[in-house]
Amino acid sequence: CASERDGSRTIFRDAVDFIHAEMAGTARFDGAEFRSTANFSTMQVRGTLSFDCDSRGNRVVFGGDARFVYSRWFADAGFRGALFCGKAIFTFVEAEDVFFSPDRRSSTPVSFEKDVTFDAAHFRGLASFAHARFSETAPTTFNGARFDGLATFASAQFRGAADLGRIDAAKAEFTGTEFAGATSFRGAHMGVL
Repeated sequence: CASERDGSRTIFRDAVDFIHAEMAGTARFDGAEFRSTANFSTMQVRGTLSFDCDSRGNRVVFGGDARFVYSRWFADAGFRGALFCGKAIFTFVEAEDVFFSPDRRSSTPVSFEKDVTFDAAHFRGLASFAHARFSETAPTTFNGARFDGLATFASAQFRGAADLGRIDAAKAEFTGTEFAGATSFRGAHMGVL
C-alpha cells in the first residue's frame, strides 16, 4: 500500500458517521483510510458503492470497527483489496452484486483481521468472496445469510472458526477454499457448483 505521503488518499483520522445517509448516485471511497470507527449503518446507495483500491494502488483501510448494519446497496458494491483491521459488521445488509475479492490491478486480497459477520445479509446477485482472508483469531459468521445468485468462496482462507449455518444459497462455490478452524454448515441449504 502507498502511504499518505503521496497526497492522493482521503484520510478520516477520527470516527466517521454515515448513519441514515442516502446517496442517489455512485459513492466512491477508493483508497480511503478510516483510522477510527467507520459507521455506514442504514446507509442507502442507489448507484455503485466502491471501497476498492485506487488507481495508485492504495487499498481501503478500516483501522477501527466498520459497521454496515442494515445498509442497502441497489447496484454493485466493491470492497476489492480492502483491509479490515477492526471488527467488520455487515448484519442485515441488502445488496445486489458484491465483491469482497482481490483488487483487479494488484491482486491484493480483501483481508479481515478480526470478527466479521454477515449474519442475515441478503445478496440478490453475485456475492464474491474469492481469495478473501478471514481472521485466524476471531470468528467469521454468515449465519442465516441468503444468496439469490452465485456465492463464491473460491480459494478463500477461513483461518479461524467459521459459521455458515443456516445459509441459503442458490449456488455456492468452494473450490480451493481452506477451512483451518472449526466450521459449521448446520442447517445450510445450498446448490453447490
